[in-house]
Amino acid sequence: SNGQALPSWLSFNAATETFAGTVSTGMASLTLKVTATDVSGLVGSETFGVTIPAAAPSVTAQTANQTWLQGQKVSLALSAKAFTDPQSETLTYTARQSNGQALPSWLSFNAATETFSGTVPTTGMESLILKVTANDTSGLSAAETFGVAVPVAKAPTITAQTANQIWLQGQKVSLTLPAKTFTDPQSEALTYTASQSNGQALPSWLSFNAAAETFSGTVPITGTASLTLRVTATDASGASTAETFGVAVPAAVAPTVTAQTASQ
Repeated sequence: SNGQALPSWLSFNAATETFAGTVSTGMASLTLKVTATDVSGLVGSETFGVTIPAAAPSVTAQTANQTWLQGQKVSLALSAKAFTDPQSETLTYTARQSNGQALPSWLSFNAATETFSGTVPTTGMESLILKVTANDTSGLSAAETFGVAVPVAKAPTITAQTANQIWLQGQKVSLTLPAKTFTDPQSEALTYTASQSNGQALPSWLSFNAAAETFSGTVPITGTASLTLRVTATDASGASTAETFGVAVPAAVAPTVTAQTASQ
């Protein structure tokens, strides 16, 4: 109606008096003018409006349900095509729990990078349903929801019990725990500590390297009683399990005469 040609996506067939085309994205509404000219050169025209309402974004790559472990560091980026806008309008994002409450304090959402991050608490954490909403510049929106399961942490288990030991007085000790002494059901990293089974620290002559899971030292030649040692494995969720094993330190026995030398 302003005298400009039809947009490139729209054509008019004068013979059939038909408009045809496919509405392009980002297209504003139009006012069209049709002019009829008779053989005498006289004209008449009509104008009519074409409304092209904005369409809401749509979910095009649904975020999968998640399983996050207690104590786990979380970094979850939405798919680049989680949402698509029919008009290719810029989208802005917000995230909340599906019940409308804010995200828990340990979890944050970066709208610019579309990423969730945080560290799951080691206790008291229940599963969540999260809702991400995409808003376009026309004020229209779409939302997706996905679940986050936070299973209760299970303590490590003993899968290769350390055998009881016999260490002799004066012996140099180097005992490495079996590679699979403990296994964590959630495959969390384990940290180790060692003490006597009564809770007392290791005797001064015996040390434990937690990184190598190795006991080392030299058994004193006198005054050493047998021990019961405890090794505790603690996972990233704070759950722990301990094994105990005995160390027998038999008293030294003096040599005996087994072949008397004859008098000379």
